[in-house]
Amino acid sequence: MNSPHEPAARDARKTRLFWLALLELLLMGAAVWLDVLVPSLVIILIGVLLSLLRRERLAPDGPVFRRPGKGRLILTLLGWAVVWTAVEYALILPLQNHLLAETRHVDAFAQVRGNLPALLLLLLLSWTLAAVAEEFAFRGLMRRRIISLFDNPAIGVVVAVVATSALFGLLHAEQGPVGVAVTAIDGVFFSWIRRRYQSVWASVLVHGFLNTIGLVAFYFAGPLYGLW
Repeated sequence: MNSPHEPAARDARKTRLFWLALLELLLMGAAVWLDVLVPSLVIILIGVLLSLLRRERLAPDGPVFRRPGKGRLILTLLGWAVVWTAVEYALILPLQNHLLAETRHVDAFAQVRGNLPALLLLLLLSWTLAAVAEEFAFRGLMRRRIISLFDNPAIGVVVAVVATSALFGLLHAEQGPVGVAVTAIDGVFFSWIRRRYQSVWASVLVHGFLNTIGLVAFYFAGPLYGLW
């Protein structure tokens, strides 16, 4: 027989977890806003520590892939990265350039052009600190925590996509207004990939492939601001 105090205890626990999740998200947002160390790693650290405080089981955010034929799926994700690169350079970047009357700031990558060691180093950092860390931070931990705030999961997903994409754009503030806008749109695309394939690893791969295409193009041709 259930104790008459059990519903009240459950409600109290739910309220406590809600405020703990809100605090966690505020700390994560502050890490991005204040550009604390490497924000994506700080977000992961906050998420892990708060999960331990809740006594949650730490587990990967969904299976690696749900579908059979991983090789074919990886090629499909590479295809999505190629398609999205084409959309960015043919449509998104030119529109942003015209609307904001400036181009994306890519001075930080200037040393990559014609410099193979610099290219290889940035590819390594791109796959670790960018693709893996950022996707687990934004499309993994932060997304899941935002959704947990809402009784209606569909509303939670929409809010999570908007919030994580905006913060993802802000994370790239060094690229100027165009860079922030474009990477925020990238965040929406990565969120769609993550939801479509029900795995954060899918968005990790597309993110990594997209960065690889951009860096290799920069190595051979220098900065590209759009096709028109």
